[in-house]
Amino acid sequence: MPSIKGCSSSQKAYLQTAWRLAHFTTWRARRLLEHIASRPSGEREALWDRDLLAGDDWSPSPRRWFGKYDGPNLSGVRRAVEKAEQRFRLQGGVVDGVKTLRCGQPGVLDNAHVDKCPSGNPGGDGAPTAYHFPIGTVVTCPSFWNQVDNNFVDPNLRLRNAAALLVHELMHHLSIDGKYVQDYHGDGVGGHADKKYYGLDNVLYLADKRRSWARRNNDNYRFFTRGVGAAEPAFSGSWAAKEAGGTGGLFYDLSWDGLLQRWRELGATGQYLADVETYVRDGRRRYAAVWGVGPGGNGDLISTTAGAFASHWQKVKATQDLVDVEVYKSGSSWVYLGVYRRKVGRLSQPGLLLFGLDWDSLVTAWKGAGTPRYLADVEAFFPASGKRYVAVFRPGSGNGSLLESDSWTKFAEYKVSRNGEEQLVDFEQWIEGGKWRFLGVWRTSTDYGPLHRNLWPGDFVAKWAELQPKSTLVDLEEHSALPLRVP
Repeated sequence: MPSIKGCSSSQKAYLQTAWRLAHFTTWRARRLLEHIASRPSGEREALWDRDLLAGDDWSPSPRRWFGKYDGPNLSGVRRAVEKAEQRFRLQGGVVDGVKTLRCGQPGVLDNAHVDKCPSGNPGGDGAPTAYHFPIGTVVTCPSFWNQVDNNFVDPNLRLRNAAALLVHELMHHLSIDGKYVQDYHGDGVGGHADKKYYGLDNVLYLADKRRSWARRNNDNYRFFTRGVGAAEPAFSGSWAAKEAGGTGGLFYDLSWDGLLQRWRELGATGQYLADVETYVRDGRRRYAAVWGVGPGGNGDLISTTAGAFASHWQKVKATQDLVDVEVYKSGSSWVYLGVYRRKVGRLSQPGLLLFGLDWDSLVTAWKGAGTPRYLADVEAFFPASGKRYVAVFRPGSGNGSLLESDSWTKFAEYKVSRNGEEQLVDFEQWIEGGKWRFLGVWRTSTDYGPLHRNLWPGDFVAKWAELQPKSTLVDLEEHSALPLRVP
């Protein structure tokens, strides 16, 4: 920590917290950029663009804040963030870090260079929020503390914004490619305004029009590190009417061995594994899973290649129903994970499993299902040939709706319109072309429950517990931005 001077005890405590958060967000940004740079050249652009959403002011995507990918853009931003993170550690070359944080006041005359906050900011609007002068000293000004004390804004948001402002100041006097990161750009070059590029609109303008300035503009790093640092895992879930036997288990962040252990333990109590989500957290593959309570019990649980997956399905389809498929890439290979449930009573005819469908083929297969099969699960994935789908049809009647949309409003309204007639049995979401896309599979049923989207893990578990008396979680969806996935 830098030494903190001229501050009240509460200001000192707040600055310590904000400084630690600023360091964390910069460290996570450095880790993200190093991961992108470490991947084969053919993958870097996709990783640079990943998580890009139009209009997202908290995006962790480098594309949002620094423009289109190319080698100089990645290397320049990476070097700047690396140097900034070293400053937090009080390491580096000419400037070895910020050693002092101060709380400045207007009109203080003694030690004016570090205690006085000017009433104006040349090139900006109003008084400065903070400034970095002399080198190695950051001074926070009354407007900084006015934002901290604004009780009309969520405290967590205030803290993240304060940390981002500290990142902005720390980036001053830092050079990349022989030029300093600064607020002021232009000099009349190419008709561009000669000014300080503060604020979201200016940041996005530079990312779109002047990438070389974006990677030397303090506020671009302020928004970038804020978005990267705020990335959290998010869970979505679809509920139905409560199963008669009770509520099954819910676990997340399991290893594969941990998933197998829970699968065996809960299977012994009469629960069946109903749905699995797999994702990478901190460079390690993890699994989230939900169990149901009812007849049949656990079937098989496998994770293998496409060919072996299809062979296994053919082997067991007479006695087990495939209820969930996940498709993910591990290294250069695609992996297929399958969850089975044992058939009960008189053995019904097998379901149907279709691989590698485009959208038109999926729709054709769905329309042709009818009785005695219904579409139960769809998984979208993205091989080199473009977006493809895996479809699971289960034996039985009740083939319902199928919808893919890039409008959450449209999707949510359609879901409500089907309540009482169809039950949402599968919900998928992903980012494609700068927009969220949503896919839903319904089955004819008077039973239905709510759909809750993008809740942090603790909030999701709380919602699951709240809904237990009347509803059963039937489908789980997870989304993690790239900063959460890198080692």
